Amino acid sequence: IGAFVVAIMLGRAAEAFGEIRLMLGLVFLFLVAMSLSDSKYIISLAILLLPLSTAQFMPREIMGITGLNPFNVTLVLGATLILFRYLINSHTLRMPSPSRAFWLYLGAMVFATLHGTTHVDDIPGYFKMLQIISFDSATGYVGEVLFKPLLVLATAFLLAIGIRNSRRQNFYLVPLFLSSVLLPLSVIVDVVRSGEGLSAMVVGGASFSGMHANELGLMFNMALALALFCLFGQRGRAAKWLLIINVAILMLGILLTFSRGTYLGFLVVLTYFLYRRGSFRMMFLAFLLVPLAILLTPLAVFERAATGVGSGDVDAISAGRVDEIWRPLLPDIASSIVLGRGLSSVLWSEPARSNDFFMSGRIGHPHSAYLGLVLDFGIVGALIVLGFFLHLWKLFQSLASLHPVPIWRDFFQGAGACVLVLLVQGVTDDRFTPTVEQCYLWLAYGLALGFVTRYRRRNPGRMISTPLGPAQRNQSP
Repeated sequence: IGAFVVAIMLGRAAEAFGEIRLMLGLVFLFLVAMSLSDSKYIISLAILLLPLSTAQFMPREIMGITGLNPFNVTLVLGATLILFRYLINSHTLRMPSPSRAFWLYLGAMVFATLHGTTHVDDIPGYFKMLQIISFDSATGYVGEVLFKPLLVLATAFLLAIGIRNSRRQNFYLVPLFLSSVLLPLSVIVDVVRSGEGLSAMVVGGASFSGMHANELGLMFNMALALALFCLFGQRGRAAKWLLIINVAILMLGILLTFSRGTYLGFLVVLTYFLYRRGSFRMMFLAFLLVPLAILLTPLAVFERAATGVGSGDVDAISAGRVDEIWRPLLPDIASSIVLGRGLSSVLWSEPARSNDFFMSGRIGHPHSAYLGLVLDFGIVGALIVLGFFLHLWKLFQSLASLHPVPIWRDFFQGAGACVLVLLVQGVTDDRFTPTVEQCYLWLAYGLALGFVTRYRRRNPGRMISTPLGPAQRNQSP
């Protein structure tokens, strides 16, 4: 009788939601049910869903409730489970404590958001009409520019709690690296299904995931940095082969973005990798593989990378950013140079109200993380934000040198490369507030925060103990 009732319910649900969505929903519910038995599983599920949370194939609502989507549900469930465990017996759960630099960074974001709420009514209506933004009120603005970045930070904080209280920290590398190949596979499938030649895809643009090529490229480069460093420090044969497959998929995904900023970020990752792993064998291997890679790379990739270079025109090289975006925004920067104009202030800038290039629907952000940083935060806020990323760099470098487990030393070397990738690709894209595209940088921060808290407990007053000997390094913390 129970099976008969369930069959009828599934049939009705399939008619209402469609068979594919129903199947995905049931898989999600099954994973959530499994995760309820241990908080590490719900945290792992949040890690898996974070890179996919903005993809167009992920549902934005459940049962007609906006914001009720698989990622948000997982995050709330994970936070609730951990909160209940803490309330029942606080001695069994240790909380990580972020640094002062983080709280200043978060405070700068909150201040810039509150500043921006006073200008929401000044946003031209065509941004909403062209679906560049999805809000038309101060509440919606706060949800878009502050709440979404906080979800990325919340996932990192849950991961920090997991690391802080787990005896099997290596477990969290599995969902992290598994999640890193899902979107590259979607790009590869997109290319195969299109049936077009590579030259027809040189323009870049949105993929099957709905994310822009520049956004995907930043995510792929950060994931590649983590996987590449872990690969050459891994001794287990099975884990090494899995990481080889991971790196291969990411590199193919990077190639198929046809984004010049992505290619530059890829070179940053390789250069930093060779610098940190500068052994003779590694240099010799690179010397042999680089010519082979050049020969095998399709001509369309070189054509895309060299776009505008032959003309010598800076504006052509920057795809129109200099004359059409950056220079028109300079007066807005000068008018609020100290405290800025609020997060996403390009939406109510003077060019947004008067420039035809902006009104064409091509511009929703300044296409430069540095320009957006000064425009939104001003000089004071920019110094706070850059100070936090300097703190992040030092934190990763410390863990890369002093962590007692080799795989984590390799991982945090890759995390340092993630910071460099953001600094380089940020010249022409993205921002210095948390985004899903930067998720692997923030997940690495969550891992670092969890480890630092463990070390502080063992060595009060110091972040990490002095360098350990070879015997101690091989022991799990």
